[in-house]
Amino acid sequence: MFSSKISFIPIIMTQKFLIFIVSLVFACTILLNFPDKAFAHGYKKTPQFGGDGGDIFADNLTRTEQIVSIDIWVGKPSAWYKVFGKKRIVAIQTTWSTPEGTSLTGCKRGKDTGEKNNIQFRDGEYITKVNGRTGDEVDSLTFTTNMGQKFGPYGGDGGKRDFEEKDLHVGGFFGRSGNRIDAIGFWNLVED
Repeated sequence: MFSSKISFIPIIMTQKFLIFIVSLVFACTILLNFPDKAFAHGYKKTPQFGGDGGDIFADNLTRTEQIVSIDIWVGKPSAWYKVFGKKRIVAIQTTWSTPEGTSLTGCKRGKDTGEKNNIQFRDGEYITKVNGRTGDEVDSLTFTTNMGQKFGPYGGDGGKRDFEEKDLHVGGFFGRSGNRIDAIGFWNLVED
């Protein structure tokens, strides 16, 4: 009698594990196929600039109000680059205010192997224009705000393509990262 009860435990645990795996796959499928809706209600993606290295990332803006600060690391992402490469954006991390009156710091994208630069925004201030330079990764970024402040350029003069996105209300970032920021795009608040 005791041995028959023990044989049911692995079956029940296996069923619960399978249900968990199926639920996880379903949730990931929703998030990957509908990232605009899952991570940023009220926001629309701009084009993405840069290369296709690294892994996909997207800031989750569901509990945020306003960007209060951005940390940007500028450097050379590896020993080879330290000798031969040019400076580029190696990491970025954003902090927001929340509706509850607290602050929320997002995940650091890339590696903090370089010089850290901190941007602080005033109450009601937001990014309206981004200029940058990319190749296979993000080489430089410059931000302009609705209050006329200009931050940057951060990074170096490498890359092959310049870009400019204007008429924005940036709420966060998406793109690709690994040892550096390989590509970047901007969540733009869409007015109803």
